[in-house]
Amino acid sequence: MSLRNRPSLVLLASLVCLAPGASMAEQTGLEPTFTLVELRIGSEDLPKAGDYASEIARRVDEEGKFAVLPREEATKRLSASVIGVQSKLGPEARARVKATLEKGNGDLFAASPNFKRAAEQFKAAVLELRDLVEDRGADDGLRKSYLDALVLLATSHMLGGEEAPARDALREVVLSFGFDAKVTDNDYRPDVVELFKGVVAQLKPLKRGTLDVSTIPAAGATLMLNGRPHKTTRVQDLLPGTYRVRLFSQGQSSLVHVVTIDSGKAVALQVDIGFESHVWTRDGRLGLAYKDDAELRGRLPGDAGTIGRMLNLDYVGATGLTKSGENTTLHAFLVGVRKAAIVKEKVEAVRPDIFSKAAAKAAALALTAEAQQKKPAGAGGKQWYTSVPGWVAAGVGVIGLGLGIANLSYVMGKEVPASEYDSAKTNQKIGGAGLIIGALGLGAAGYFFATAASGGGDAALAPRLPVGERDPAACLPPQSFAYEPTRFSTH
Repeated sequence: MSLRNRPSLVLLASLVCLAPGASMAEQTGLEPTFTLVELRIGSEDLPKAGDYASEIARRVDEEGKFAVLPREEATKRLSASVIGVQSKLGPEARARVKATLEKGNGDLFAASPNFKRAAEQFKAAVLELRDLVEDRGADDGLRKSYLDALVLLATSHMLGGEEAPARDALREVVLSFGFDAKVTDNDYRPDVVELFKGVVAQLKPLKRGTLDVSTIPAAGATLMLNGRPHKTTRVQDLLPGTYRVRLFSQGQSSLVHVVTIDSGKAVALQVDIGFESHVWTRDGRLGLAYKDDAELRGRLPGDAGTIGRMLNLDYVGATGLTKSGENTTLHAFLVGVRKAAIVKEKVEAVRPDIFSKAAAKAAALALTAEAQQKKPAGAGGKQWYTSVPGWVAAGVGVIGLGLGIANLSYVMGKEVPASEYDSAKTNQKIGGAGLIIGALGLGAAGYFFATAASGGGDAALAPRLPVGERDPAACLPPQSFAYEPTRFSTH
């Protein structure tokens, strides 16, 4: 290559270095994105907490400083393969299930049976029992109730002329209790027992699959699969079908992951038990629960950040009430997802039994104050190409690179006579210095252009990158929260 062609090479290198600045300019004007979750601090669930969360979310949206993802939509987007545990094992839950089963039996075995209503009652019992049998305290009596509910659900469907849902219920019996489930004439109708045998005959020839679960923390986790405990987190010889997976470790429990096993295939699942043990759902509301303020401050930035990354958001707001003696306090936090840090906080005393719109408004204004003071790039900054220091630095960088390449190319790849040795050595030094100056100049140019585009604002409030352009290190592994998107369900 001749020396007169070097400027083209220098210009090409310069354009490559400056290209990221042009890409960022295309992103200007986007508002930071935001959603709100509820906080439960302590064991008491204060009744006005939901009202404050709803009002704060509404007012944040009205301020127009964030592009707000509605709370209901956030819950919907997290609704593919993980569900919250709605029922906790205890005397009340056992009594509730018993009453539901008795109502179903009353409709099923009445002189004038109502099979549809009986199926509804047994389905409600099955839904609750699924949660209860996954609790560590579940006993054989509770598992027998789960088996009864499934078989009676199948009976109601079959007698009502609906064989397909009856088979589905009996298939769940096999996936939850195995081929040796005690479905016999001693406890159930002979025609239902024959239908169960037919389901077993269909399932036995199918190729088995494998479930391989990795957990955080990595060791000591107990796996519960469709209510059956397993000693290891790798389970083989699984029939094709849908399974509910829950894990326990060090006194903490995960949400319930719903996975589908296909014939002859393996499914990998990664579960962060620590994070999931603090997530709760109720009536379509998504929240985080902590035992006290110290745990909240230690975990909230990371937990809210995880939710934000899952939803591809810039900020997650979190609000909740605490009660100490006669005093009730409203807490509001703004967590920056990229920094995984609390960037804004508001604490306000409120009445325990009366909702205060003024307090909700003050909390909402506090959460949006940062965005008011430091606007996103393009809203209060300049176009990147208006930065004079940027162009000066770019010019210095281009000249430096040109000198460096020209001087080094003059001496590289050829033998230097002894008479020209000193001159060649000087060219090498000038060339090296030129490359250094060029790199520093272009680096400074990029900084000045980026600063001009952002208006000097906090990087956390810079325009968010579209999906696919975020730093991969800041994202959850693809297998987190199961092998597909995450679902929180309320039933």
